[in-house]
Amino acid sequence: MRTVEQAPGRLVLGESPWGLRAIGALLAALGAGILLLVSADSRGEGGVWVAYVVGGAFLMVGVAAALTAADCRLDFDGAAAAVQMVRRGLLGTTSVSYPFASIRDIGLEVSATGRGSRSTGLYRSVFVLRDGTRVPWTSAATGDFGSQARCVATARAFGGWDRTASEHGARSAPSAGGSRPTPLTAMPATSFPGEPPRYGVPQRMQNAKLVGFVLGAFSLVGVGMMIVEAERLIVWRPVPAVVEASSVEAVRGNKGSTSFRPVVTYQYAVNGHRYASTQVNVLSVSRSYGWAESMSTRFVPGARTIAYVNPQDPASSYLVHEISLLPLCITLIPAVFGGVFMLATRWSDRQADLARGINVPILAPAALPGDAGSH
Repeated sequence: MRTVEQAPGRLVLGESPWGLRAIGALLAALGAGILLLVSADSRGEGGVWVAYVVGGAFLMVGVAAALTAADCRLDFDGAAAAVQMVRRGLLGTTSVSYPFASIRDIGLEVSATGRGSRSTGLYRSVFVLRDGTRVPWTSAATGDFGSQARCVATARAFGGWDRTASEHGARSAPSAGGSRPTPLTAMPATSFPGEPPRYGVPQRMQNAKLVGFVLGAFSLVGVGMMIVEAERLIVWRPVPAVVEASSVEAVRGNKGSTSFRPVVTYQYAVNGHRYASTQVNVLSVSRSYGWAESMSTRFVPGARTIAYVNPQDPASSYLVHEISLLPLCITLIPAVFGGVFMLATRWSDRQADLARGINVPILAPAALPGDAGSH
Protein backbone atom coordinates (compact mmCIF):
# COMPACT_ATOMS: atom_id res chain seq x y z
CA MET A 1 0.00 0.00 0.00
CA ARG A 2 1.29 3.46 -0.94
CA THR A 3 0.10 7.05 -1.10
CA VAL A 4 -1.14 7.78 -4.63
CA GLU A 5 -2.46 11.31 -4.06
CA GLN A 6 -2.53 13.65 -1.06
CA ALA A 7 -4.27 17.03 -1.07
CA PRO A 8 -5.93 19.20 1.61
CA GLY A 9 -9.35 17.64 1.01
CA ARG A 10 -8.43 14.31 -0.53
CA LEU A 11 -6.22 11.31 0.18
CA VAL A 12 -5.85 8.34 -2.16
CA LEU A 13 -4.07 5.14 -1.13
CA GLY A 14 -3.53 2.23 -3.49
CA GLU A 15 -1.91 -1.16 -3.93
CA SER A 16 -1.04 -2.84 -7.23
CA PRO A 17 -1.98 -6.53 -7.74
CA TRP A 18 1.11 -7.38 -9.78
CA GLY A 19 3.34 -8.25 -6.85
CA LEU A 20 0.89 -10.89 -5.56
CA ARG A 21 0.25 -12.12 -9.08
CA ALA A 22 3.98 -12.58 -9.67
CA ILE A 23 4.30 -14.58 -6.44
CA GLY A 24 1.27 -16.66 -7.45
CA ALA A 25 2.76 -17.33 -10.88
CA LEU A 26 6.06 -18.45 -9.33
CA LEU A 27 4.30 -20.79 -6.89
CA ALA A 28 2.15 -22.22 -9.68
CA ALA A 29 5.20 -22.76 -11.89
CA LEU A 30 7.05 -24.45 -9.03
CA GLY A 31 4.09 -26.73 -8.33
CA ALA A 32 3.67 -27.61 -12.00
CA GLY A 33 7.40 -28.34 -12.26
CA ILE A 34 7.26 -30.70 -9.28
CA LEU A 35 4.27 -32.54 -10.76
CA LEU A 36 5.97 -32.89 -14.16
CA LEU A 37 9.20 -34.19 -12.64
CA VAL A 38 7.38 -36.69 -10.46
CA SER A 39 5.19 -37.90 -13.30
CA ALA A 40 8.20 -38.46 -15.56
CA ASP A 41 10.51 -40.04 -13.00
CA SER A 42 8.60 -41.87 -10.27
CA ARG A 43 8.07 -45.48 -11.29
CA GLY A 44 7.95 -47.87 -8.37
CA GLU A 45 8.36 -45.25 -5.65
CA GLY A 46 6.11 -45.83 -2.63
CA GLY A 47 6.26 -42.31 -1.20
CA VAL A 48 5.62 -40.44 -4.45
CA TRP A 49 2.18 -39.29 -3.24
CA VAL A 50 3.93 -36.78 -0.96
CA ALA A 51 5.48 -35.05 -3.97
CA TYR A 52 2.08 -35.00 -5.71
CA VAL A 53 0.46 -33.40 -2.63
CA VAL A 54 3.22 -30.78 -2.30
CA GLY A 55 3.24 -29.96 -6.01
CA GLY A 56 -0.54 -29.81 -6.15
CA ALA A 57 -0.68 -27.54 -3.11
CA PHE A 58 1.87 -25.12 -4.62
CA LEU A 59 -0.05 -25.12 -7.90
CA MET A 60 -3.46 -24.45 -6.29
CA VAL A 61 -2.14 -21.76 -3.93
CA GLY A 62 -0.32 -20.04 -6.79
CA VAL A 63 -3.35 -20.07 -9.09
CA ALA A 64 -5.60 -18.84 -6.27
CA ALA A 65 -3.20 -16.00 -5.45
CA ALA A 66 -2.96 -14.94 -9.09
CA LEU A 67 -6.73 -15.01 -9.58
CA THR A 68 -7.72 -13.25 -6.35
CA ALA A 69 -5.08 -10.49 -6.53
CA ALA A 70 -6.80 -7.16 -7.04
CA ASP A 71 -5.98 -3.51 -7.49
CA CYS A 72 -7.07 -1.91 -4.20
CA ARG A 73 -7.81 1.81 -4.03
CA LEU A 74 -8.98 3.83 -1.02
CA ASP A 75 -10.28 7.33 -1.78
CA PHE A 76 -10.67 9.49 1.36
CA ASP A 77 -12.95 12.44 0.55
CA GLY A 78 -12.81 15.17 3.20
CA ALA A 79 -15.80 17.12 1.78
CA ALA A 80 -18.05 14.05 1.80
CA ALA A 81 -16.51 12.77 5.07
CA ALA A 82 -16.38 9.27 3.60
CA VAL A 83 -13.90 6.78 2.19
CA GLN A 84 -14.57 4.80 -0.98
CA MET A 85 -12.92 1.34 -1.15
CA VAL A 86 -12.65 -0.07 -4.68
CA ARG A 87 -11.18 -3.46 -5.59
CA ARG A 88 -10.61 -4.36 -9.26
CA GLY A 89 -9.43 -7.86 -10.06
CA LEU A 90 -9.76 -10.71 -12.53
CA LEU A 91 -12.85 -11.93 -10.69
CA GLY A 92 -14.66 -8.58 -10.91
CA THR A 93 -14.90 -5.14 -9.32
CA THR A 94 -16.39 -4.28 -5.93
CA SER A 95 -16.93 -0.89 -4.36
CA VAL A 96 -18.14 0.09 -0.90
CA SER A 97 -18.29 3.41 0.95
CA TYR A 98 -17.77 4.05 4.66
CA PRO A 99 -18.66 7.38 6.31
CA PHE A 100 -15.93 8.65 8.60
CA ALA A 101 -18.45 8.65 11.45
CA SER A 102 -18.89 4.84 11.10
CA ILE A 103 -15.15 4.20 11.52
CA ARG A 104 -13.92 4.02 15.09
CA ASP A 105 -10.23 3.97 14.15
CA ILE A 106 -7.62 2.58 11.74
CA GLY A 107 -4.86 0.19 12.74
CA LEU A 108 -2.55 -2.64 11.73
CA GLU A 109 -3.79 -6.14 12.44
CA VAL A 110 -1.07 -8.69 13.05
CA SER A 111 -1.65 -12.21 11.74
CA ALA A 112 -1.27 -15.38 13.81
CA THR A 113 -0.86 -19.06 12.98
CA GLY A 114 -3.89 -20.14 15.00
CA ARG A 115 -6.12 -19.34 17.92
CA GLY A 116 -3.98 -18.08 20.79
CA SER A 117 -0.71 -18.64 18.91
CA ARG A 118 2.19 -16.25 18.52
CA SER A 119 2.12 -13.70 15.76
CA THR A 120 3.66 -14.42 12.37
CA GLY A 121 5.03 -10.90 11.80
CA LEU A 122 2.58 -10.30 8.93
CA TYR A 123 0.34 -7.25 8.96
CA ARG A 124 -2.62 -5.79 7.13
CA SER A 125 -4.29 -2.41 7.48
CA VAL A 126 -7.88 -2.44 8.74
CA PHE A 127 -10.77 -0.11 9.47
CA VAL A 128 -12.28 -0.82 12.87
CA LEU A 129 -15.96 0.09 12.71
CA ARG A 130 -17.97 1.32 15.66
CA ASP A 131 -19.66 -2.07 16.06
CA GLY A 132 -16.24 -3.70 16.48
CA THR A 133 -16.00 -5.39 13.07
CA ARG A 134 -12.86 -4.96 11.01
CA VAL A 135 -12.63 -4.19 7.32
CA PRO A 136 -9.24 -5.17 5.86
CA TRP A 137 -7.80 -2.93 3.18
CA THR A 138 -6.22 -5.85 1.32
CA SER A 139 -6.91 -9.58 1.14
CA ALA A 140 -3.37 -10.63 2.11
CA ALA A 141 -1.16 -9.74 5.07
CA THR A 142 2.47 -8.86 4.37
CA GLY A 143 5.64 -8.20 6.33
CA ASP A 144 5.98 -4.64 5.00
CA PHE A 145 5.24 -2.97 8.32
CA GLY A 146 6.90 0.29 7.34
CA SER A 147 4.87 1.09 4.20
CA GLN A 148 1.59 0.00 5.75
CA ALA A 149 2.22 1.91 8.97
CA ARG A 150 3.02 5.07 7.02
CA CYS A 151 -0.27 4.74 5.10
CA VAL A 152 -2.24 4.07 8.29
CA ALA A 153 -0.65 7.05 10.03
CA THR A 154 -1.43 9.29 7.04
CA ALA A 155 -5.06 8.13 6.93
CA ARG A 156 -5.50 8.53 10.69
CA ALA A 157 -4.18 12.07 10.55
CA PHE A 158 -6.34 12.93 7.54
CA GLY A 159 -9.57 11.74 9.14
CA GLY A 160 -8.77 12.69 12.72
CA TRP A 161 -8.22 9.22 14.10
CA ASP A 162 -4.77 10.02 15.49
CA ARG A 163 -5.59 11.18 19.00
CA THR A 164 -3.39 8.39 20.40
CA ALA A 165 -0.41 9.99 18.64
CA SER A 166 -1.33 13.44 19.94
CA GLU A 167 -1.59 12.09 23.49
CA HIS A 168 2.06 10.98 23.11
CA GLY A 169 3.17 14.47 22.14
CA ALA A 170 2.70 14.47 18.37
CA ARG A 171 0.65 17.21 16.70
CA SER A 172 -2.67 15.94 15.38
CA ALA A 173 -3.93 17.02 11.99
CA PRO A 174 -7.36 18.73 11.79
CA SER A 175 -10.22 16.32 11.37
CA ALA A 176 -11.66 16.19 7.89
CA GLY A 177 -14.76 14.37 9.06
CA GLY A 178 -16.05 16.42 11.99
CA SER A 179 -15.99 14.83 15.44
CA ARG A 180 -13.21 12.42 16.27
CA PRO A 181 -14.05 8.86 17.27
CA THR A 182 -12.36 7.47 20.34
CA PRO A 183 -9.07 5.94 19.04
CA LEU A 184 -7.84 2.45 19.74
CA THR A 185 -4.96 1.62 22.04
CA ALA A 186 -2.04 -0.36 20.64
CA MET A 187 -1.57 -3.87 21.96
CA PRO A 188 1.33 -4.36 24.39
CA ALA A 189 4.39 -6.02 22.93
CA THR A 190 4.38 -8.93 25.41
CA SER A 191 1.78 -10.83 27.37
CA PHE A 192 3.92 -12.22 30.17
CA PRO A 193 7.37 -11.24 31.51
CA GLY A 194 10.15 -13.08 29.72
CA GLU A 195 7.86 -14.44 27.01
CA PRO A 196 8.56 -13.62 23.34
CA PRO A 197 6.30 -10.93 21.83
CA ARG A 198 2.86 -12.19 20.83
CA TYR A 199 1.47 -9.12 19.10
CA GLY A 200 3.34 -5.93 18.45
CA VAL A 201 5.76 -4.17 16.21
CA PRO A 202 8.35 -6.15 14.22
CA GLN A 203 11.24 -7.53 16.22
CA ARG A 204 14.82 -7.90 15.07
CA MET A 205 15.63 -11.35 13.76
CA GLN A 206 17.30 -13.49 16.41
CA ASN A 207 20.00 -16.20 16.11
CA ALA A 208 21.16 -14.88 12.75
CA LYS A 209 24.73 -16.06 13.39
CA LEU A 210 23.55 -19.58 14.27
CA VAL A 211 21.49 -19.88 11.09
CA GLY A 212 24.41 -18.58 9.06
CA PHE A 213 26.72 -21.14 10.68
CA VAL A 214 24.34 -24.04 9.87
CA LEU A 215 23.91 -22.95 6.25
CA GLY A 216 27.66 -22.46 5.93
CA ALA A 217 28.27 -25.97 7.27
CA PHE A 218 25.97 -27.44 4.60
CA SER A 219 27.78 -25.48 1.91
CA LEU A 220 31.13 -26.78 3.17
CA VAL A 221 29.82 -30.34 2.90
CA GLY A 222 28.94 -29.66 -0.72
CA VAL A 223 32.36 -28.13 -1.38
CA GLY A 224 34.02 -31.19 0.12
CA MET A 225 31.98 -33.48 -2.14
CA MET A 226 32.95 -31.38 -5.17
CA ILE A 227 36.64 -31.72 -4.27
CA VAL A 228 36.31 -35.50 -3.87
CA GLU A 229 34.45 -35.78 -7.17
CA ALA A 230 36.99 -33.65 -9.04
CA GLU A 231 39.90 -35.68 -7.63
CA ARG A 232 38.31 -38.96 -8.74
CA LEU A 233 37.45 -37.66 -12.21
CA ILE A 234 40.99 -36.37 -12.77
CA VAL A 235 43.25 -38.83 -10.95
CA TRP A 236 41.57 -42.24 -11.14
CA ARG A 237 42.72 -44.11 -14.24
CA PRO A 238 40.67 -46.24 -16.67
CA VAL A 239 41.03 -50.03 -16.94
CA PRO A 240 39.06 -52.64 -18.94
CA ALA A 241 36.19 -54.28 -17.03
CA VAL A 242 33.50 -56.92 -17.63
CA VAL A 243 29.92 -56.53 -16.40
CA GLU A 244 28.57 -59.54 -14.48
CA ALA A 245 25.14 -58.34 -13.30
CA SER A 246 23.04 -55.19 -13.03
CA SER A 247 20.00 -54.36 -10.92
CA VAL A 248 18.26 -51.64 -8.89
CA GLU A 249 18.41 -51.58 -5.10
CA ALA A 250 15.94 -49.83 -2.77
CA VAL A 251 17.41 -47.65 -0.04
CA ARG A 252 15.20 -47.10 3.02
CA GLY A 253 15.49 -43.76 4.76
CA ASN A 254 15.29 -43.10 8.49
CA LYS A 255 11.81 -41.56 8.16
CA GLY A 256 10.34 -44.29 5.98
CA SER A 257 11.19 -42.72 2.62
CA THR A 258 12.51 -44.89 -0.21
CA SER A 259 15.09 -44.04 -2.83
CA PHE A 260 16.91 -46.23 -5.33
CA ARG A 261 20.46 -46.73 -6.54
CA PRO A 262 21.90 -48.73 -9.45
CA VAL A 263 23.93 -51.81 -8.55
CA VAL A 264 26.27 -53.12 -11.26
CA THR A 265 28.65 -55.95 -10.44
CA TYR A 266 31.78 -55.89 -12.57
CA GLN A 267 35.33 -57.24 -12.51
CA TYR A 268 38.65 -55.77 -13.60
CA ALA A 269 42.37 -56.50 -13.22
CA VAL A 270 45.17 -54.22 -11.98
CA ASN A 271 48.81 -55.39 -11.95
CA GLY A 272 47.75 -59.03 -12.29
CA HIS A 273 45.25 -58.88 -9.40
CA ARG A 274 41.53 -59.23 -10.04
CA TYR A 275 39.00 -57.01 -8.29
CA ALA A 276 35.20 -56.82 -8.14
CA SER A 277 33.10 -53.75 -7.42
CA THR A 278 29.49 -52.56 -7.55
CA GLN A 279 29.84 -48.75 -7.47
CA VAL A 280 28.44 -47.11 -10.59
CA ASN A 281 28.78 -43.35 -10.09
CA VAL A 282 31.68 -41.20 -8.98
CA LEU A 283 29.85 -40.63 -5.70
CA SER A 284 27.53 -43.22 -4.21
CA VAL A 285 24.07 -41.64 -4.43
CA SER A 286 20.46 -42.81 -4.52
CA ARG A 287 17.60 -41.07 -6.29
CA SER A 288 14.38 -42.03 -8.08
CA TYR A 289 13.61 -45.46 -9.46
CA GLY A 290 13.59 -44.16 -13.03
CA TRP A 291 17.07 -42.68 -12.68
CA ALA A 292 18.49 -45.83 -11.04
CA GLU A 293 16.94 -48.06 -13.71
CA SER A 294 18.31 -45.92 -16.52
CA MET A 295 21.79 -46.20 -15.01
CA SER A 296 21.66 -49.95 -14.50
CA THR A 297 20.36 -50.69 -18.02
CA ARG A 298 23.42 -48.96 -19.49
CA PHE A 299 25.47 -51.97 -18.41
CA VAL A 300 24.35 -55.31 -19.90
CA PRO A 301 25.69 -58.49 -18.18
CA GLY A 302 28.59 -59.91 -20.18
CA ALA A 303 29.42 -56.62 -21.87
CA ARG A 304 32.86 -55.09 -21.77
CA THR A 305 33.20 -51.56 -20.37
CA ILE A 306 35.68 -49.21 -18.69
CA ALA A 307 36.12 -48.87 -14.94
CA TYR A 308 37.98 -45.99 -13.29
CA VAL A 309 40.28 -47.17 -10.52
CA ASN A 310 41.98 -45.42 -7.62
CA PRO A 311 45.73 -45.82 -8.26
CA GLN A 312 46.39 -45.80 -4.52
CA ASP A 313 43.67 -48.36 -3.75
CA PRO A 314 42.76 -50.53 -6.79
CA ALA A 315 39.79 -52.03 -4.91
CA SER A 316 38.00 -48.67 -5.23
CA SER A 317 36.44 -47.88 -8.61
CA TYR A 318 33.41 -46.54 -10.48
CA LEU A 319 31.92 -46.87 -13.96
CA VAL A 320 30.19 -43.64 -15.00
CA HIS A 321 32.82 -40.99 -15.73
CA GLU A 322 30.43 -38.04 -15.49
CA ILE A 323 30.03 -35.00 -13.26
CA SER A 324 27.21 -35.25 -10.71
CA LEU A 325 25.12 -32.16 -9.93
CA LEU A 326 24.48 -33.29 -6.35
CA PRO A 327 27.58 -31.61 -4.81
CA LEU A 328 26.81 -28.41 -6.71
CA CYS A 329 23.21 -28.43 -5.41
CA ILE A 330 24.37 -29.09 -1.85
CA THR A 331 26.72 -26.12 -2.19
CA LEU A 332 24.44 -23.67 -3.96
CA ILE A 333 21.11 -24.30 -2.22
CA PRO A 334 22.38 -23.35 1.29
CA ALA A 335 24.23 -20.43 -0.27
CA VAL A 336 21.01 -19.20 -1.89
CA PHE A 337 19.09 -19.68 1.34
CA GLY A 338 21.87 -17.86 3.14
CA GLY A 339 21.55 -14.93 0.76
CA VAL A 340 17.78 -14.87 1.22
CA PHE A 341 18.23 -15.09 4.99
CA MET A 342 20.65 -12.16 4.95
CA LEU A 343 18.13 -10.09 2.97
CA ALA A 344 15.38 -11.16 5.37
CA THR A 345 17.55 -10.15 8.33
CA ARG A 346 18.19 -6.73 6.85
CA TRP A 347 14.47 -6.43 6.06
CA SER A 348 13.59 -7.38 9.66
CA ASP A 349 16.03 -4.82 11.04
CA ARG A 350 14.62 -2.15 8.73
CA GLN A 351 11.06 -2.91 9.81
CA ALA A 352 12.10 -2.83 13.47
CA ASP A 353 13.72 0.58 12.93
CA LEU A 354 10.63 1.88 11.15
CA ALA A 355 8.42 0.54 13.93
CA ARG A 356 10.12 2.78 16.46
CA GLY A 357 9.38 5.89 14.42
CA ILE A 358 5.70 5.38 13.60
CA ASN A 359 2.94 5.33 16.20
CA VAL A 360 -0.12 3.38 14.99
CA PRO A 361 -2.41 0.89 16.78
CA ILE A 362 -1.24 -2.72 16.59
CA LEU A 363 -4.22 -5.07 16.86
CA ALA A 364 -4.42 -8.73 17.81
CA PRO A 365 -5.97 -11.06 15.19
CA ALA A 366 -9.72 -10.69 14.90
CA ALA A 367 -11.81 -13.24 16.76
CA LEU A 368 -13.30 -16.09 14.74
CA PRO A 369 -15.36 -16.16 12.59
CA GLY A 370 -13.45 -14.09 10.06
CA ASP A 371 -13.74 -10.44 9.26
CA ALA A 372 -17.05 -9.10 8.10
CA GLY A 373 -15.36 -6.71 5.71
CA SER A 374 -14.23 -9.00 2.91
CA HIS A 375 -15.89 -6.96 0.21
